[in-house]
Amino acid sequence: LVFIPSMGALYAGLQNPTFRKLTNWQSRTAMVLMPTLFAFGFASENRLTERMHQVADESEHALQTMEWAQRHQNQSKEEYFRQQMTPEEHDRLMGLYRQSVLQSGPK
Repeated sequence: LVFIPSMGALYAGLQNPTFRKLTNWQSRTAMVLMPTLFAFGFASENRLTERMHQVADESEHALQTMEWAQRHQNQSKEEYFRQQMTPEEHDRLMGLYRQSVLQSGPK
């Protein structure tokens, strides 16, 4: 996109004998390539910055979703146990769990 206008500007400059006399082939090449390289670098940096912000937003959303899911799961478990078991049954279940953990340890 920038290369063609740079070539046009160089062509227009070459029509002037003073311009031709004051520049060599390296400087003329640089006059065509440097604006193109600048445009490429600028566009790449902008795209990279946008992508970094997008990844940061996605990561933040994932963390918020995980926190919500854990909070919801903990609330659901508590409500389930409250609705399904009496305190005596809950204590009995915890005793059985404690006993199985103790028995599964090193012998």
